[in-house]
Amino acid sequence: MKRYFITICRIDNKKGVIKMKKDLCKITLSNGKEITFQKHVDEVLERIQDSEGKLYDGLIHFSEISINPKYVVSVEPVSNSFRTDNQRKIYT
Repeated sequence: MKRYFITICRIDNKKGVIKMKKDLCKITLSNGKEITFQKHVDEVLERIQDSEGKLYDGLIHFSEISINPKYVVSVEPVSNSFRTDNQRKIYT
């Protein structure tokens, strides 16, 4: 099944820059570390679990990071995805 995502833009009149709204997903690991991905929640879930909903055993590789699904505590969408801080690392 193909998914189509709509990107919403807005112009910040004070700074004159365009901010893009992206689908972001946050994974929380058992050690408390939070990882943010520039992917839809369903995309991430498809990568870490099989068709029956069981988590894969072993490392799952994303662009710059690998995670073991056994240590995933939660997967949730990031509600306000307008990125305003440059401190947060977002993986693709």
